Amino acid sequence: MIALIEGLPAGVVGLEAVGEVESADYEAIAAPAVKRALERHSTIRLIHVLDRFTGYTAGARGRTPCLGSPIRAPSTASP
Repeated sequence: MIALIEGLPAGVVGLEAVGEVESADYEAIAAPAVKRALERHSTIRLIHVLDRFTGYTAGARGRTPCLGSPIRAPSTASP
């Protein structure tokens, strides 16, 4: 499971891996939190705490580096 860490400064996304992390955790919790932060800030900081972490499921292993899919900051360039 991935839990959001509350009370962090603006532009900081905190994620804590608790127990076993599944692919669905990235899709339901991590990726949306990062996307929301990037909608508000051009750059963000990510804290990923692994203190109570026991492992990844097979589906989650490959998603760890990019939170499931590439996430980019929204374009601010005018057409």
